[in-house]
Amino acid sequence: NGYRYEGSWEQDYQQGKGVEKYSDGSKYEGSYSKGKKDGRGEYTWSDGSRYIGGFENGMINGEGEFEWSDGRYYKGHWVNGQMCGKGEFRWPNGKRYIGEYNQSKKDGYGTYYWSDNVYYEGNWLNNAQHGEGRYYEKGIETKGIFRYGKMIKNLSGGDESNNGMRKTMKEYIGEDKGSVIPEVHDSFQMDS
Repeated sequence: NGYRYEGSWEQDYQQGKGVEKYSDGSKYEGSYSKGKKDGRGEYTWSDGSRYIGGFENGMINGEGEFEWSDGRYYKGHWVNGQMCGKGEFRWPNGKRYIGEYNQSKKDGYGTYYWSDNVYYEGNWLNNAQHGEGRYYEKGIETKGIFRYGKMIKNLSGGDESNNGMRKTMKEYIGEDKGSVIPEVHDSFQMDS
């Protein structure tokens, strides 16, 4: 069937260090506990996407780095295969986000950079600016209250409808709908 495992076994389970190769070209090299990926490892998908970092109970967990085949990159904390906690996400076009995630969505406090002189710093909810934040463009700071990516109150003194921002924040971030992580193959287990 194209599946191959090389490594340690204990009581019919993969245990310790090992390498799994799958029929679709995916590969895992790392630690196992009781037949599941557990500890530090490297998983490479057939499309070239790659994760290096922690695994727990067969899932991506803990600190790790993920690089998608299209050049997107995330380094930070993971919970059950989802970006969760603090991390940094970079896009091939130079945009980046440094801050908190919840279930692979920007959620909490963070900074999104469109370029070095254009960025938003503040609170996020469900991948949109939400709460108090600051928008910087060409050295000008605009403080405000945001709701679902749109400024609803300008705290810098000015009109919310014409606050120096060329588009709503949601339009700027439109390309970022969250990043789906490919599934990790289950480890082989011996039949009793």
